[in-house]
Amino acid sequence: MHRSASSRRPLSALVTAFVLACSGLGFVVAASPASAAVDLTLTAQVSASSITLGESVTDTVTLTAPAGGAKPTGNAGFAVYGPDNVDCTVPIPLGVKAIDANSDTVTSDAFTPTVAGTYRFVASYHGDSAYNSAMGACDAPNQTVVVTEAGSGTKADITLTSQVSDAAIALGESVTDTATLTPPSGGAKPTGNYGFAVYGPDDATCTTAIPLGGGIVDATSDTVTSAAFTPTAVGTYRFVASYHGDDTYNSVIADCNAPNESVVVTEAGEPGTDVTLTSQVSSASITLGESVTDTVTLTPPAGGAKPTGDAGFAVYGPDDAECTTPIPVGVVPIDPNSDTVTSPAFTPTAVGTYRFIASYHGDDTYSTVIAECNAPNETVVVTDEEPGIVDPDPGIVDPDPGVVDPDPEVVDPDPDRNVDGDGDGDGDGDEDGDEHGDDDGDDGDLPDTGSTVSPLFLMTGLALIGAGLAISWQNRPRRIS
Repeated sequence: MHRSASSRRPLSALVTAFVLACSGLGFVVAASPASAAVDLTLTAQVSASSITLGESVTDTVTLTAPAGGAKPTGNAGFAVYGPDNVDCTVPIPLGVKAIDANSDTVTSDAFTPTVAGTYRFVASYHGDSAYNSAMGACDAPNQTVVVTEAGSGTKADITLTSQVSDAAIALGESVTDTATLTPPSGGAKPTGNYGFAVYGPDDATCTTAIPLGGGIVDATSDTVTSAAFTPTAVGTYRFVASYHGDDTYNSVIADCNAPNESVVVTEAGEPGTDVTLTSQVSSASITLGESVTDTVTLTPPAGGAKPTGDAGFAVYGPDDAECTTPIPVGVVPIDPNSDTVTSPAFTPTAVGTYRFIASYHGDDTYSTVIAECNAPNETVVVTDEEPGIVDPDPGIVDPDPGVVDPDPEVVDPDPDRNVDGDGDGDGDGDEDGDEHGDDDGDDGDLPDTGSTVSPLFLMTGLALIGAGLAISWQNRPRRIS
């Protein structure tokens, strides 16, 4: 069949229409680049890994030229696919942005979903005279956003708490975030998805997210843990965890600067410039309701300068013998007038054994140091209640409850004793016991003094007196006739 010339369209017109259509989607069809053009690296990330209906999200692309290469120029384009368009077949164009000559990043316009589900972003670079065009892949890392319905009266709220694995690390080390999902009393276990993001360094208002990915809530656990994050710059990083909700519970996103969700990242010290870190808790055992602190002492090498910077503290327990799940206690600046740093007070909420770990975050002179799990003097046993004081021998009676006069009245212990010396005890001093009391014993009674006088002692005394009188008689002076 022969077509008339009027029914055929020029090839150039078809190409033009194709280019315009692609441009409307945020992409360009570039002519074959000159042989001098080279490839650059394109990376992109969304501002949040999960949002609720009514909230918005953006996509930011970073263009990295090869070493020594010129700064890219031209435009970047953005598109989003969803909800739940897993093969990225139907784009929603987000527009084209000119590359700022003073920045390596380009951010899309805000996108506000109207339907819940999973959305996938794709960024593209349109090329210039120096660099080839580039396009991100479908399902590229950090390019997925889960959109959930805002809470309604038909669903219940769930409690989300989270904490990072360490309150302070050095460059080159990694950290994770763990969220705990607690349903209301009697409520079913939550299902669905969760997500994590980190902001920093020093993004105090959590404006630019670094998505850490997410996953499906484990049916056998109430906790979910993020992928490991390894910072590339020093500063303070803030983590934010989110739960995307299910048929029973509303979605929830933690606050920026939530407790236990900040990590201080410091430079690693030079080799051979370590300080010695020792620490001890304020008490080895306490009861529920009482508090305990941890004190670290930093000792520089001989002749070394005083350490500066911060010290961090974490506690593990109850009964976390391997120190796997930290409870951050806080970061405390080092006092320039002291070699010790004391943590904020920690008040346990359950009995068991708690293990403290102190860390020094380093400075320009000294390396970061972290104490070991189960270090000496770093364990606290928490009991339910203080044992009462028990009398070890309730049968012991005070031997002297009151001072009593042992002899209120002198009593003759033997009123029948013989005190007249004649042996018959009749008091007449007469050995023959006659009734007349003649000169050999008359009136020989001794006064009763209340004391017992030994007869042998009395007779010995009388004998000595008699002997003395006899000697005196013999030595008397005589008259010579």
